[in-house]
Amino acid sequence: MGATVTRLTEGESGRSVARWASKLGIEGAAGHWSYWHWEKLIQAVAKQVRRAKEKLPVKRLLRPAQMPEPPVPPAIEVQEQVEAQVVELECRDEIPESAQQVWMHVESTIEKLKAEQVLQYLIYRQIRCCPS
Repeated sequence: MGATVTRLTEGESGRSVARWASKLGIEGAAGHWSYWHWEKLIQAVAKQVRRAKEKLPVKRLLRPAQMPEPPVPPAIEVQEQVEAQVVELECRDEIPESAQQVWMHVESTIEKLKAEQVLQYLIYRQIRCCPS
């Protein structure tokens, strides 16, 4: 994540970072992601990087007419802000305990239904194949 945020902070587009990430050849599940999946994920991070860059205080010179380009905040500060935002967003995704209990009940019911359907299918096959 650090290299991705650094590239985005330095001004690379989300598409070029997605192309770079898809060609890295990462081991595991992420190594099989397509360019389009990488782009979708990196565009979300790029949006957070842009927001973080806008929120950072930038030192201005007394005479902005002589300033050739606006100063860019350091990548480390942007990365820290993005990581803080990601942690905050992950906290929002926690499932309440009551919902977890309901989900466990739903999963057990689904398993029972699947088992019942398998038994019905086997009985049907047995009646069809071997009529009495």
